[in-house]
Amino acid sequence: PGGRDRPVVVDSFALQSGDVIIVGTDGRDDLCIGTDERGFQIVNENEELFLEVVQESAGNLERIHEELLQRGDLMDDLALIRIQYDR
Repeated sequence: PGGRDRPVVVDSFALQSGDVIIVGTDGRDDLCIGTDERGFQIVNENEELFLEVVQESAGNLERIHEELLQRGDLMDDLALIRIQYDR
């Protein structure tokens, strides 16, 4: 996370026709994937899970949401935005 003590870094890159950017709130990673023997929630720790789901869902937001729900229970709110560049 940024802050007053860190410089702002801006990266730029050229999009090609058909490129898609998926943006999601931090709730995308907050999945309860089960409970342990004491009844405590097991929270997803796989930082690549969201990327895997996006790839498997071909960037379709409804499918991403459905697949996340199949992998676990959302513990936080979730907002997703899909931006596609077509020239």
